[in-house]
Amino acid sequence: MYEAFAKLDGSHPWRDVSPDGYVDYPARYRPGGSVIYFNYALAAELGLISKRHPRRMNERLERAILETFAIQIVNEFDQSHPERLRSCRMKPGKYMATRYLQIQHKSRQGHTSGDGRAVWNGVIETPTLTFDVSSRGTGVTRLSPGTQKAGGPLCTGDDSVGYSSGLADLDEMLGTALMSGDDH
Repeated sequence: MYEAFAKLDGSHPWRDVSPDGYVDYPARYRPGGSVIYFNYALAAELGLISKRHPRRMNERLERAILETFAIQIVNEFDQSHPERLRSCRMKPGKYMATRYLQIQHKSRQGHTSGDGRAVWNGVIETPTLTFDVSSRGTGVTRLSPGTQKAGGPLCTGDDSVGYSSGLADLDEMLGTALMSGDDH
């Protein structure tokens, strides 16, 4: 019933269009999560659930959402400390953080700036629209302003260098969801 979630595996055609426009990261599952907000109308529009799906969470839907979105990238810090990954369950694909110019970076060419804590889960094409799907708060990337300021890889969750933890706060996420204007 929720097979469409599995299509959001990090695959995206942007890789073919702009090979220098992103940084790829392996990802791991983050256990112990729970879903506190879900936009049923948007999920139905995307084809992730049926249009007749009841507007309530069930165990299988929550599991599909968490398997898809409860991820953390394996960044350069993690890769240099493989012991941190011993008990982790890895996702099979790679997830990209895109490069783009940000004013808070010293470099004005965009080589070292972009998605500092977000990765693209994939793309969903409906009969009328194409949706890029991304998640923020998935870990600190090398495109983060904090990583640039520190001059090297940072551990996800480290906020000692200002805007560098790679995480998203619950109030930030809920505020964004509620301000989107869609139903729950």
